[in-house]
Amino acid sequence: MLPRTVRKPLNSCTAFLITQAQRACAGQRGDTLMEVLWAAVVLGIVAVGTFNGLAVVGRASALSRARSQAQALAEQDEERLRGEPITAIQAMAGSAINRKVKLNGTVYTVTTRVELVSENGSSLCTSTSPVSGVYRTSSEVTWWGGGRTHSVTETSSIPPPPGAALIVSFEGVDKGEPVQGIEATLTGPSPQQNVYQATSTASGCVIFGPFESGGLYTLNAHRPGFVDSNNYASLAEDPAVQTQFNLLTSTIVKTGFRFAEAGMLLVKLSTAKPPNAPENWTTTTAAPNVVIANNSMHPEARTLAKQNGSYLQIESEKPGLFPYTYAVYAGICGANNPQVVAEEQPTEAAVPPGGAAEAQVTMPDLIVRVYGGSEPSESGLVPHPKIVATDSQCNPHLDIEESETTTESTPQAIMTQGDLADPGVPAGFYTVCNEWEEHGKIHSVLDEHVAVPLKGKTYAEVTLLRGKNIGETNRLVEGSCPR
Repeated sequence: MLPRTVRKPLNSCTAFLITQAQRACAGQRGDTLMEVLWAAVVLGIVAVGTFNGLAVVGRASALSRARSQAQALAEQDEERLRGEPITAIQAMAGSAINRKVKLNGTVYTVTTRVELVSENGSSLCTSTSPVSGVYRTSSEVTWWGGGRTHSVTETSSIPPPPGAALIVSFEGVDKGEPVQGIEATLTGPSPQQNVYQATSTASGCVIFGPFESGGLYTLNAHRPGFVDSNNYASLAEDPAVQTQFNLLTSTIVKTGFRFAEAGMLLVKLSTAKPPNAPENWTTTTAAPNVVIANNSMHPEARTLAKQNGSYLQIESEKPGLFPYTYAVYAGICGANNPQVVAEEQPTEAAVPPGGAAEAQVTMPDLIVRVYGGSEPSESGLVPHPKIVATDSQCNPHLDIEESETTTESTPQAIMTQGDLADPGVPAGFYTVCNEWEEHGKIHSVLDEHVAVPLKGKTYAEVTLLRGKNIGETNRLVEGSCPR
């Protein structure tokens, strides 16, 4: 029989020691777990860094490879241009030609540009250097990679053949503002009718040539909806601009014009109220013509169209007006400017590009009273006279023969607005004449120095006397009124 093991109870001291040992072992197991976790994290970081490094190296290698391919494409394109005939280079001048090329999975865009520039590289359109140039070619290759667009560019120069050239610049409302999209045509040399066409670029420039032979060339330019600075739709219609150029071999000629989107000018024309006119007097319109002018153009007459009893200038829509600030006044020539006659400023209107401006123009009154005797008196008033008013500066005449149905012939009406039912006339210097028949003969009396309006007023009064002793202002003649 085996001896039985006797377990003795642990005392408190022994129990405490065992408990502490167990806790120590448990702590060692936790530390080991944390060490394993940290080692895994460090290993992951190292692995990620390694992979990222490999990816960066891969991307750099791909970018370097793509850049090398792009560089080769640009150089090949420049080599191709140098092998093109000069006529092909001339045809490409001022344009940009794009084409797509795919190499090793990468799509490249090759943009070819040709521009005739001065020898120092500046544009011939703006260059102030001597007029000689070269064709500057550029081949830009762009591609997408690494989240952005990359590009390389190769350039070279090709000397043009000896010849004649014409450079045309187009400016807008403000001088120096380039105008794009102007369609230009050059024809020549005379008597040949070769036609060359080009459209102004973003720089507002067109370059024709160089041409092998010089001679006389004719230029035309236009753009739908635009007018030149003299309000013509094309240069061919404008008599005030030079459109013919004698181009010499090995010489570049430069010229420039202004074009802008046409605007409209609406003019309301009325007549000033005569002095002492009754309250119910209604303004009328007698001359449906106005003159527009500014510092850059000669005075230009425009015909108005009647609408709703008043005259509105609507013909300016075709072809329209260049965006200027215009002086506007009734009449047909610059001598009708009230500033010339009475030192009064005319109406001004600023025409916007592609928009419309409105102007209110008031004509002065020409108040003519005719008396049968040598002294003015109400009893001597002669109603229904035939009156001829001639503008001595602009040369039109107003042959006014009023009838009983239209003439305001009552003494009260004649005293307020004269014998004319419509006293409104453009400002100017007039010869005013009354013509009548007596004893089978035609007689006339006239005043040859009438300024309309008088300075500081909106009217001028003229008294014509049919008597023998008529004074210095009137002149009695045998025959009809001069015209």
